[in-house]
Amino acid sequence: MPTKTPDRADLLRTMVKDMGRGVPVGQTYYDEPGLPERYRGNLLLARWGRRAVTRYVVRRHGATFQATEHVLLEGLDTARPVGVAVGRGGNVFVTLAYMAHNEGSPVYRSDLLMIRRKDPAGRRRFRGFDMLEASPQQLFAELGRGGSWPARRAYVELVRRGRGAVAGVVDRLKASNPDRSEYPHLVWLAAHSARLGWVDRGKVVRQLVELVRDGDSPARGVATRALAECFGVGGELKKLWDGLLSDGDPRVQQFAVIAQAAGPAPSLAKIAAGPARSTDSYVRQSAFQVMARHGSLKQLADWAVSRDDRVRLAAVLAIGTRLTIPPAVGSLRPGLPLGKWPNDKVYRVTYVGQTVDVRTLGPVGVFSTADHWRAGKHTPEQETLFSLLLARLSDNSEAVRLQAAHYLSLTRDPRSESRVDAVRRQSERQRLKRAPIRGVAELWVSGPFDDRGAGFQTVHPPETRAV
Repeated sequence: MPTKTPDRADLLRTMVKDMGRGVPVGQTYYDEPGLPERYRGNLLLARWGRRAVTRYVVRRHGATFQATEHVLLEGLDTARPVGVAVGRGGNVFVTLAYMAHNEGSPVYRSDLLMIRRKDPAGRRRFRGFDMLEASPQQLFAELGRGGSWPARRAYVELVRRGRGAVAGVVDRLKASNPDRSEYPHLVWLAAHSARLGWVDRGKVVRQLVELVRDGDSPARGVATRALAECFGVGGELKKLWDGLLSDGDPRVQQFAVIAQAAGPAPSLAKIAAGPARSTDSYVRQSAFQVMARHGSLKQLADWAVSRDDRVRLAAVLAIGTRLTIPPAVGSLRPGLPLGKWPNDKVYRVTYVGQTVDVRTLGPVGVFSTADHWRAGKHTPEQETLFSLLLARLSDNSEAVRLQAAHYLSLTRDPRSESRVDAVRRQSERQRLKRAPIRGVAELWVSGPFDDRGAGFQTVHPPETRAV
Protein backbone atom coordinates (compact mmCIF):
# COMPACT_ATOMS: atom_id res chain seq x y z
CA MET A 1 0.00 0.00 0.00
CA PRO A 2 1.28 3.50 -0.78
CA THR A 3 0.58 4.57 2.80
CA LYS A 4 3.02 1.90 4.01
CA THR A 5 5.58 2.32 1.22
CA PRO A 6 5.28 5.92 -0.01
CA ASP A 7 8.41 5.59 -2.16
CA ARG A 8 6.63 3.15 -4.49
CA ALA A 9 5.03 5.18 -7.28
CA ASP A 10 4.06 1.93 -9.04
CA LEU A 11 1.39 1.19 -6.42
CA LEU A 12 -2.23 2.30 -6.56
CA ARG A 13 -3.82 4.30 -3.78
CA THR A 14 -6.49 2.21 -2.11
CA MET A 15 -10.04 3.35 -1.49
CA VAL A 16 -9.67 2.83 2.27
CA LYS A 17 -6.14 3.48 3.46
CA ASP A 18 -6.62 2.29 7.06
CA MET A 19 -8.48 -0.94 6.38
CA GLY A 20 -5.59 -3.02 7.67
CA ARG A 21 -5.14 -6.73 7.43
CA GLY A 22 -8.31 -8.70 6.92
CA VAL A 23 -10.00 -11.76 5.51
CA PRO A 24 -12.71 -10.55 3.09
CA VAL A 25 -14.85 -13.52 2.06
CA GLY A 26 -17.79 -11.86 0.30
CA GLN A 27 -18.63 -8.56 -1.33
CA THR A 28 -21.57 -6.90 -3.02
CA TYR A 29 -22.77 -3.47 -4.10
CA TYR A 30 -25.91 -1.95 -2.63
CA ASP A 31 -27.85 0.61 -4.64
CA GLU A 32 -31.45 -0.36 -3.96
CA PRO A 33 -34.42 1.56 -2.55
CA GLY A 34 -35.08 -1.07 0.12
CA LEU A 35 -32.94 0.34 2.93
CA PRO A 36 -32.68 4.02 3.95
CA GLU A 37 -30.95 6.44 1.60
CA ARG A 38 -27.62 6.45 3.45
CA TYR A 39 -27.04 2.84 2.41
CA ARG A 40 -27.38 3.51 -1.31
CA GLY A 41 -24.18 3.40 -3.31
CA ASN A 42 -22.45 1.40 -0.56
CA LEU A 43 -20.02 -1.47 -0.95
CA LEU A 44 -20.78 -4.28 1.50
CA LEU A 45 -17.95 -6.52 2.62
CA ALA A 46 -18.14 -9.70 4.71
CA ARG A 47 -14.98 -9.75 6.82
CA TRP A 48 -14.33 -13.10 8.46
CA GLY A 49 -11.47 -11.89 10.65
CA ARG A 50 -13.32 -8.81 11.91
CA ARG A 51 -16.50 -10.82 12.60
CA ALA A 52 -18.38 -8.04 10.83
CA VAL A 53 -20.10 -6.94 7.67
CA THR A 54 -18.73 -3.49 6.94
CA ARG A 55 -20.18 -0.98 4.53
CA TYR A 56 -18.24 1.62 2.60
CA VAL A 57 -19.72 4.95 1.59
CA VAL A 58 -18.17 5.53 -1.81
CA ARG A 59 -17.34 8.98 -3.15
CA ARG A 60 -15.57 9.93 -6.34
CA HIS A 61 -11.91 10.87 -6.03
CA GLY A 62 -9.89 11.60 -9.14
CA ALA A 63 -10.00 8.70 -11.57
CA THR A 64 -11.33 6.34 -8.93
CA PHE A 65 -13.02 6.45 -5.52
CA GLN A 66 -12.45 6.83 -1.82
CA ALA A 67 -14.61 5.30 0.87
CA THR A 68 -15.42 5.63 4.56
CA GLU A 69 -15.91 2.46 6.60
CA HIS A 70 -18.95 1.81 8.81
CA VAL A 71 -20.08 -1.37 10.54
CA LEU A 72 -23.38 -2.77 9.26
CA LEU A 73 -23.46 -6.03 11.23
CA GLU A 74 -21.14 -7.23 13.98
CA GLY A 75 -20.88 -10.82 15.14
CA LEU A 76 -20.43 -11.82 18.76
CA ASP A 77 -18.14 -14.52 20.08
CA THR A 78 -17.64 -17.04 17.23
CA ALA A 79 -20.19 -15.62 14.77
CA ARG A 80 -18.34 -14.76 11.55
CA PRO A 81 -19.90 -13.57 8.26
CA VAL A 82 -18.84 -15.67 5.28
CA GLY A 83 -21.08 -14.19 2.59
CA VAL A 84 -23.24 -11.17 1.76
CA ALA A 85 -25.73 -10.61 -1.06
CA VAL A 86 -28.61 -8.37 -2.11
CA GLY A 87 -31.96 -10.10 -2.48
CA ARG A 88 -35.57 -9.39 -3.36
CA GLY A 89 -37.02 -6.10 -2.25
CA GLY A 90 -33.58 -4.63 -1.63
CA ASN A 91 -33.01 -6.71 1.50
CA VAL A 92 -29.48 -7.77 2.44
CA PHE A 93 -28.73 -11.43 3.16
CA VAL A 94 -25.74 -12.52 5.25
CA THR A 95 -24.48 -16.04 5.86
CA LEU A 96 -22.91 -16.55 9.28
CA ALA A 97 -20.60 -19.37 10.33
CA TYR A 98 -19.90 -20.06 13.99
CA MET A 99 -16.16 -20.67 13.97
CA ALA A 100 -13.63 -20.18 16.75
CA HIS A 101 -10.84 -20.13 14.17
CA ASN A 102 -10.08 -21.40 10.67
CA GLU A 103 -11.66 -24.84 10.80
CA GLY A 104 -12.17 -27.46 8.17
CA SER A 105 -15.61 -27.74 6.61
CA PRO A 106 -18.25 -28.85 7.48
CA VAL A 107 -17.66 -28.91 11.24
CA TYR A 108 -19.48 -25.69 12.17
CA ARG A 109 -23.09 -24.59 12.15
CA SER A 110 -24.34 -21.66 10.09
CA ASP A 111 -27.18 -19.16 9.93
CA LEU A 112 -28.76 -17.07 7.20
CA LEU A 113 -29.74 -13.55 8.23
CA MET A 114 -31.89 -11.00 6.45
CA ILE A 115 -31.41 -7.26 7.01
CA ARG A 116 -34.36 -5.04 6.11
CA ARG A 117 -36.13 -1.89 7.23
CA LYS A 118 -37.46 -2.05 10.77
CA ASP A 119 -40.55 -0.02 9.93
CA PRO A 120 -42.92 -2.11 7.75
CA ALA A 121 -44.45 1.06 6.34
CA GLY A 122 -41.12 2.04 4.78
CA ARG A 123 -40.47 -1.28 3.11
CA ARG A 124 -40.59 -1.36 -0.66
CA ARG A 125 -43.20 -3.66 -2.09
CA PHE A 126 -41.59 -6.44 -4.05
CA ARG A 127 -42.77 -6.83 -7.63
CA GLY A 128 -41.79 -10.20 -8.96
CA PHE A 129 -41.90 -11.13 -12.64
CA ASP A 130 -40.17 -13.58 -14.93
CA MET A 131 -37.38 -11.83 -16.84
CA LEU A 132 -37.43 -14.50 -19.53
CA GLU A 133 -41.13 -13.94 -20.19
CA ALA A 134 -41.10 -10.13 -19.92
CA SER A 135 -41.60 -7.93 -22.96
CA PRO A 136 -38.80 -5.59 -24.13
CA GLN A 137 -40.90 -2.68 -22.84
CA GLN A 138 -40.98 -4.23 -19.36
CA LEU A 139 -37.23 -4.80 -19.44
CA PHE A 140 -36.51 -1.23 -20.53
CA ALA A 141 -38.81 0.02 -17.76
CA GLU A 142 -36.86 -2.04 -15.23
CA LEU A 143 -33.69 -0.14 -16.14
CA GLY A 144 -35.18 2.99 -14.60
CA ARG A 145 -36.97 1.74 -11.51
CA GLY A 146 -34.09 2.62 -9.19
CA GLY A 147 -32.76 -0.80 -8.25
CA SER A 148 -29.32 -1.65 -9.60
CA TRP A 149 -29.57 -5.45 -9.39
CA PRO A 150 -32.94 -5.78 -11.18
CA ALA A 151 -31.70 -3.28 -13.76
CA ARG A 152 -28.59 -5.37 -14.43
CA ARG A 153 -30.66 -8.50 -14.91
CA ALA A 154 -32.93 -6.65 -17.32
CA TYR A 155 -29.87 -5.35 -19.19
CA VAL A 156 -28.43 -8.86 -19.53
CA GLU A 157 -31.75 -10.19 -20.79
CA LEU A 158 -32.02 -7.44 -23.42
CA VAL A 159 -28.52 -8.23 -24.65
CA ARG A 160 -29.30 -11.94 -24.68
CA ARG A 161 -32.30 -11.38 -26.93
CA GLY A 162 -30.27 -9.31 -29.33
CA ARG A 163 -31.17 -7.08 -32.25
CA GLY A 164 -34.95 -7.25 -32.04
CA ALA A 165 -35.14 -6.41 -28.34
CA VAL A 166 -32.78 -3.41 -28.42
CA ALA A 167 -34.05 -1.85 -31.65
CA GLY A 168 -35.29 1.33 -29.97
CA VAL A 169 -32.35 1.93 -27.64
CA VAL A 170 -30.89 4.85 -29.63
CA ASP A 171 -34.15 6.81 -29.49
CA ARG A 172 -34.60 5.94 -25.82
CA LEU A 173 -31.13 7.26 -25.04
CA LYS A 174 -31.82 10.49 -26.91
CA ALA A 175 -35.14 10.99 -25.12
CA SER A 176 -33.76 10.21 -21.65
CA ASN A 177 -31.92 12.46 -19.21
CA PRO A 178 -28.45 11.94 -17.65
CA ASP A 179 -29.95 12.43 -14.19
CA ARG A 180 -32.26 9.43 -14.54
CA SER A 181 -31.20 6.05 -13.18
CA GLU A 182 -31.80 4.37 -16.54
CA TYR A 183 -29.33 6.61 -18.37
CA PRO A 184 -26.00 4.81 -17.75
CA HIS A 185 -27.65 1.50 -18.66
CA LEU A 186 -28.92 3.00 -21.91
CA VAL A 187 -25.46 4.38 -22.70
CA TRP A 188 -23.88 0.95 -22.35
CA LEU A 189 -26.72 -0.83 -24.11
CA ALA A 190 -26.53 1.55 -27.08
CA ALA A 191 -22.73 1.27 -27.28
CA HIS A 192 -22.77 -2.51 -26.98
CA SER A 193 -25.54 -2.84 -29.58
CA ALA A 194 -23.71 -0.55 -32.01
CA ARG A 195 -20.48 -2.51 -31.63
CA LEU A 196 -22.33 -5.71 -32.51
CA GLY A 197 -24.06 -4.09 -35.48
CA TRP A 198 -27.58 -4.24 -34.04
CA VAL A 199 -28.15 -0.48 -34.27
CA ASP A 200 -26.68 2.39 -36.29
CA ARG A 201 -23.06 2.83 -35.17
CA GLY A 202 -22.76 6.38 -36.44
CA LYS A 203 -25.77 7.63 -34.47
CA VAL A 204 -24.53 6.08 -31.24
CA VAL A 205 -20.98 7.37 -31.64
CA ARG A 206 -22.23 10.89 -32.33
CA GLN A 207 -24.43 10.85 -29.22
CA LEU A 208 -21.62 9.58 -27.03
CA VAL A 209 -19.11 12.06 -28.44
CA GLU A 210 -21.53 14.89 -27.63
CA LEU A 211 -21.73 13.65 -24.03
CA VAL A 212 -17.95 13.36 -23.77
CA ARG A 213 -17.47 16.92 -25.02
CA ASP A 214 -20.05 18.28 -22.57
CA GLY A 215 -17.93 19.11 -19.53
CA ASP A 216 -21.02 19.63 -17.36
CA SER A 217 -22.76 16.35 -18.16
CA PRO A 218 -22.96 13.90 -15.23
CA ALA A 219 -22.85 11.11 -17.82
CA ARG A 220 -19.51 12.22 -19.26
CA GLY A 221 -17.52 9.57 -17.44
CA VAL A 222 -19.70 6.63 -18.43
CA ALA A 223 -19.91 7.87 -22.03
CA THR A 224 -16.12 8.13 -22.24
CA ARG A 225 -15.66 4.63 -20.89
CA ALA A 226 -18.29 3.19 -23.25
CA LEU A 227 -16.58 4.85 -26.22
CA ALA A 228 -13.19 3.54 -25.12
CA GLU A 229 -14.27 -0.05 -24.56
CA CYS A 230 -16.69 -0.45 -27.46
CA PHE A 231 -15.15 1.60 -30.27
CA GLY A 232 -11.43 1.99 -29.61
CA VAL A 233 -9.32 4.66 -31.30
CA GLY A 234 -9.86 3.95 -34.95
CA GLY A 235 -11.13 6.26 -37.65
CA GLU A 236 -12.97 9.38 -36.60
CA LEU A 237 -12.21 8.87 -32.88
CA LYS A 238 -8.41 9.14 -33.11
CA LYS A 239 -8.39 12.94 -32.87
CA LEU A 240 -10.90 12.87 -30.01
CA TRP A 241 -8.78 10.50 -27.91
CA ASP A 242 -5.61 12.49 -28.56
CA GLY A 243 -7.34 15.60 -27.25
CA LEU A 244 -8.75 13.84 -24.19
CA LEU A 245 -5.26 12.81 -23.06
CA SER A 246 -4.90 16.36 -21.73
CA ASP A 247 -8.42 16.61 -20.30
CA GLY A 248 -8.83 18.10 -16.84
CA ASP A 249 -11.00 15.22 -15.59
CA PRO A 250 -8.79 12.31 -14.39
CA ARG A 251 -11.53 9.80 -15.28
CA VAL A 252 -11.63 11.02 -18.86
CA GLN A 253 -7.83 11.02 -19.04
CA GLN A 254 -7.65 7.43 -17.84
CA PHE A 255 -10.26 6.17 -20.31
CA ALA A 256 -8.42 8.02 -23.08
CA VAL A 257 -5.24 6.15 -22.15
CA ILE A 258 -7.13 2.85 -22.04
CA ALA A 259 -8.57 3.53 -25.49
CA GLN A 260 -5.11 4.38 -26.83
CA ALA A 261 -3.66 1.21 -25.30
CA ALA A 262 -6.09 -0.92 -27.30
CA GLY A 263 -4.92 0.58 -30.58
CA PRO A 264 -1.89 -0.43 -32.63
CA ALA A 265 -0.15 2.95 -32.41
CA PRO A 266 -0.89 4.91 -29.22
CA SER A 267 0.19 8.55 -29.08
CA LEU A 268 3.11 7.87 -26.75
CA ALA A 269 4.55 11.38 -26.80
CA LYS A 270 1.22 12.84 -25.68
CA ILE A 271 0.76 10.13 -23.07
CA ALA A 272 4.23 10.81 -21.64
CA ALA A 273 3.64 14.56 -21.59
CA GLY A 274 0.17 14.30 -20.06
CA PRO A 275 -1.29 11.29 -18.19
CA ALA A 276 2.13 9.87 -17.28
CA ARG A 277 2.86 13.06 -15.33
CA SER A 278 -0.37 12.79 -13.34
CA THR A 279 -0.31 12.63 -9.56
CA ASP A 280 -3.38 10.39 -9.76
CA SER A 281 -1.96 6.90 -9.28
CA TYR A 282 -4.57 5.26 -11.53
CA VAL A 283 -4.02 7.61 -14.45
CA ARG A 284 -0.24 7.38 -14.06
CA GLN A 285 -0.24 3.59 -13.89
CA SER A 286 -2.40 3.24 -17.00
CA ALA A 287 -0.01 5.61 -18.79
CA PHE A 288 3.32 4.06 -17.85
CA GLN A 289 2.04 0.58 -18.64
CA VAL A 290 1.28 1.74 -22.19
CA MET A 291 4.74 3.31 -22.37
CA ALA A 292 6.30 0.06 -21.15
CA ARG A 293 4.41 -2.05 -23.67
CA HIS A 294 4.72 0.14 -26.75
CA GLY A 295 7.71 2.43 -26.19
CA SER A 296 10.94 1.84 -28.09
CA LEU A 297 14.26 1.69 -26.26
CA LYS A 298 15.14 5.11 -27.68
CA GLN A 299 11.89 6.62 -26.44
CA LEU A 300 12.39 5.13 -22.98
CA ALA A 301 15.95 6.43 -22.88
CA ASP A 302 14.86 9.91 -23.97
CA TRP A 303 12.09 10.06 -21.36
CA ALA A 304 14.55 8.92 -18.70
CA VAL A 305 16.68 12.05 -19.21
CA SER A 306 13.81 14.52 -19.57
CA ARG A 307 14.10 17.82 -17.73
CA ASP A 308 10.73 17.08 -16.14
CA ASP A 309 10.97 15.07 -12.90
CA ARG A 310 7.55 13.49 -13.45
CA VAL A 311 8.39 12.36 -16.97
CA ARG A 312 11.61 10.78 -15.69
CA LEU A 313 9.64 9.03 -12.95
CA ALA A 314 7.16 7.71 -15.52
CA ALA A 315 10.10 6.53 -17.63
CA VAL A 316 11.58 4.62 -14.69
CA LEU A 317 8.18 3.08 -13.99
CA ALA A 318 7.88 1.99 -17.63
CA ILE A 319 11.45 0.68 -17.79
CA GLY A 320 11.14 -1.18 -14.49
CA THR A 321 7.83 -2.71 -15.50
CA ARG A 322 9.23 -3.94 -18.79
CA LEU A 323 12.36 -5.32 -17.15
CA THR A 324 10.97 -7.04 -14.05
CA ILE A 325 7.47 -8.22 -14.95
CA PRO A 326 7.47 -11.18 -17.35
CA PRO A 327 4.50 -11.74 -19.69
CA ALA A 328 1.47 -13.17 -17.92
CA VAL A 329 1.04 -15.74 -20.69
CA GLY A 330 3.94 -17.40 -22.46
CA SER A 331 6.77 -19.88 -22.12
CA LEU A 332 9.05 -19.80 -19.10
CA ARG A 333 12.68 -18.88 -19.66
CA PRO A 334 14.96 -21.91 -20.15
CA GLY A 335 16.82 -22.77 -16.98
CA LEU A 336 14.37 -20.96 -14.69
CA PRO A 337 14.43 -22.72 -11.29
CA LEU A 338 10.96 -23.37 -9.91
CA GLY A 339 10.50 -23.61 -6.17
CA LYS A 340 8.25 -26.28 -4.70
CA TRP A 341 5.23 -25.77 -2.51
CA PRO A 342 5.73 -27.25 0.97
CA ASN A 343 2.61 -29.37 0.59
CA ASP A 344 2.22 -31.70 -2.39
CA LYS A 345 -1.57 -31.54 -2.09
CA VAL A 346 -1.66 -28.27 -4.02
CA TYR A 347 -0.45 -30.07 -7.14
CA ARG A 348 -3.27 -32.60 -7.15
CA VAL A 349 -6.62 -31.42 -8.49
CA THR A 350 -9.68 -33.63 -8.16
CA TYR A 351 -12.17 -33.68 -11.01
CA VAL A 352 -15.22 -35.87 -11.49
CA GLY A 353 -13.93 -39.41 -11.57
CA GLN A 354 -10.21 -38.64 -11.44
CA THR A 355 -7.43 -36.78 -9.66
CA VAL A 356 -4.78 -35.10 -11.81
CA ASP A 357 -1.28 -34.17 -10.72
CA VAL A 358 -0.69 -30.94 -12.65
CA ARG A 359 3.08 -31.50 -12.54
CA THR A 360 2.58 -34.14 -15.22
CA LEU A 361 1.17 -31.49 -17.57
CA GLY A 362 4.16 -29.14 -17.56
CA PRO A 363 6.47 -27.07 -15.34
CA VAL A 364 4.75 -25.96 -12.14
CA GLY A 365 6.24 -23.99 -9.28
CA VAL A 366 7.09 -20.56 -7.95
CA PHE A 367 9.89 -18.15 -8.78
CA SER A 368 10.97 -14.65 -7.84
CA THR A 369 11.97 -11.77 -10.07
CA ALA A 370 15.58 -12.43 -9.06
CA ASP A 371 15.23 -16.09 -10.13
CA HIS A 372 13.87 -14.97 -13.48
CA TRP A 373 16.69 -12.43 -13.91
CA ARG A 374 19.41 -14.98 -13.15
CA ALA A 375 17.99 -17.65 -15.46
CA GLY A 376 19.60 -17.84 -18.87
CA LYS A 377 21.43 -15.17 -20.82
CA HIS A 378 20.18 -11.60 -20.81
CA THR A 379 19.04 -10.11 -24.09
CA PRO A 380 20.58 -6.84 -25.33
CA GLU A 381 17.28 -5.11 -24.53
CA GLN A 382 17.32 -6.37 -20.94
CA GLU A 383 20.86 -5.10 -20.44
CA THR A 384 19.90 -1.72 -21.90
CA LEU A 385 16.91 -1.43 -19.58
CA PHE A 386 19.08 -2.44 -16.62
CA SER A 387 21.64 0.24 -17.52
CA LEU A 388 18.92 2.89 -17.82
CA LEU A 389 17.76 2.10 -14.29
CA LEU A 390 21.33 2.14 -12.97
CA ALA A 391 21.80 5.63 -14.39
CA ARG A 392 18.69 6.88 -12.57
CA LEU A 393 20.23 5.98 -9.21
CA SER A 394 22.12 9.27 -9.63
CA ASP A 395 19.02 11.28 -10.53
CA ASN A 396 18.54 14.61 -8.76
CA SER A 397 14.97 13.61 -7.84
CA GLU A 398 14.65 11.45 -4.75
CA ALA A 399 11.41 9.90 -6.05
CA VAL A 400 13.14 8.82 -9.27
CA ARG A 401 16.18 7.43 -7.43
CA LEU A 402 14.11 5.39 -5.00
CA GLN A 403 11.82 4.01 -7.71
CA ALA A 404 14.83 2.92 -9.76
CA ALA A 405 16.31 1.38 -6.62
CA HIS A 406 13.13 -0.60 -6.04
CA TYR A 407 13.13 -2.21 -9.47
CA LEU A 408 16.86 -2.95 -9.35
CA SER A 409 16.50 -4.50 -5.89
CA LEU A 410 14.10 -7.05 -7.37
CA THR A 411 16.84 -8.42 -9.63
CA ARG A 412 19.39 -8.95 -6.82
CA ASP A 413 22.09 -8.25 -9.38
CA PRO A 414 25.58 -7.87 -7.82
CA ARG A 415 26.24 -4.91 -10.12
CA SER A 416 23.50 -2.85 -8.49
CA GLU A 417 23.04 -4.15 -4.93
CA SER A 418 25.60 -1.90 -3.23
CA ARG A 419 24.40 1.18 -5.11
CA VAL A 420 20.77 0.44 -4.25
CA ASP A 421 21.68 0.19 -0.56
CA ALA A 422 23.61 3.46 -0.75
CA VAL A 423 20.68 5.30 -2.35
CA ARG A 424 18.29 4.09 0.32
CA ARG A 425 20.64 4.92 3.19
CA GLN A 426 21.21 8.40 1.79
CA SER A 427 17.46 9.06 1.62
CA GLU A 428 16.94 7.80 5.16
CA ARG A 429 19.67 10.09 6.50
CA GLN A 430 18.38 13.12 4.62
CA ARG A 431 14.88 12.52 5.93
CA LEU A 432 16.16 12.22 9.48
CA LYS A 433 17.95 15.55 9.08
CA ARG A 434 14.80 17.21 7.76
CA ALA A 435 12.51 15.67 10.37
CA PRO A 436 11.41 17.94 13.24
CA ILE A 437 12.82 17.20 16.69
CA ARG A 438 10.17 15.83 19.02
CA GLY A 439 10.36 15.23 22.73
CA VAL A 440 9.54 11.83 24.20
CA ALA A 441 6.47 12.35 26.36
CA GLU A 442 6.47 8.94 28.03
CA LEU A 443 8.87 6.00 28.24
CA TRP A 444 8.07 2.55 29.57
CA VAL A 445 10.79 0.21 30.78
CA SER A 446 10.33 -3.49 31.45
CA GLY A 447 12.81 -5.40 33.57
CA PRO A 448 15.46 -6.12 34.57
CA PHE A 449 14.98 -9.89 34.34
CA ASP A 450 17.28 -12.42 35.91
CA ASP A 451 19.25 -14.27 33.21
CA ARG A 452 20.34 -16.87 35.78
CA GLY A 453 23.90 -16.72 34.49
CA ALA A 454 23.00 -17.73 30.91
CA GLY A 455 23.06 -14.23 29.40
CA PHE A 456 21.17 -13.71 26.15
CA GLN A 457 20.46 -17.42 25.88
CA THR A 458 17.78 -17.03 28.54
CA VAL A 459 14.38 -16.34 26.96
CA HIS A 460 11.96 -14.42 29.15
CA PRO A 461 8.13 -14.54 28.80
CA PRO A 462 7.80 -10.93 27.49
CA GLU A 463 10.03 -11.93 24.56
CA THR A 464 7.75 -14.75 23.46
CA ARG A 465 4.34 -13.08 23.25
CA ALA A 466 2.62 -9.74 22.91
CA VAL A 467 2.98 -7.44 25.91
